[in-house]
Amino acid sequence: MKVLTLVFMLSSLSAFAQDLATNYTFRGTHYQIGYQLRQGYQEVTLGGSVLSGVVENLEGVKEVRKLLRPGVDIRLVLNSGGGYIVQFNRLFRALKRNCDSATTNCRITAIVPSYNHCASACVPLFMVGDVRRAGRYARFGLHSASVVPGAVRIPRMAQQDLITKGVDADWLQANKRFFDSLELTWLAPHQLGGSNIVTEIAN
Repeated sequence: MKVLTLVFMLSSLSAFAQDLATNYTFRGTHYQIGYQLRQGYQEVTLGGSVLSGVVENLEGVKEVRKLLRPGVDIRLVLNSGGGYIVQFNRLFRALKRNCDSATTNCRITAIVPSYNHCASACVPLFMVGDVRRAGRYARFGLHSASVVPGAVRIPRMAQQDLITKGVDADWLQANKRFFDSLELTWLAPHQLGGSNIVTEIAN
């Protein structure tokens, strides 16, 4: 009887560990991040703002980075107001490395569904996608970068980061007014034509 109980406990722990390895959700004060291994791809969802100076910021993003499976397609679904660029860049590099270091067949699809938004540091994270799909009623927010969120603007820093990640430099030069203020300028996907930010607009 004891042997059967032990076997049952071990199998239960094994199933629990497997579930942890394929599904994960972290809900913090300001943001939530999730991971799910699906049939043929892995999905990462990010919502809210990853703010600086909060210890919890490390937890969710760090765990998702550990769960990523090399060589498996990634679907990144965003609804975020941005926040601490360091955390967004860490997630960007982890997602990119996950496909780049494995196989050329591995693809990342970044999605901002209709009525979701992607602003500030979320926009360069969105650029990780080989396919960058936005719903017709999605919104993208651009503004100047800052030393700390909401203070001391650095106009060129935001533009250079976007150029490095694939946004068209001529489009940025023609629209540099978007980076003159820390206030967000909100744009619909069709207003981003020529920027190379959105590659597909979904109905």
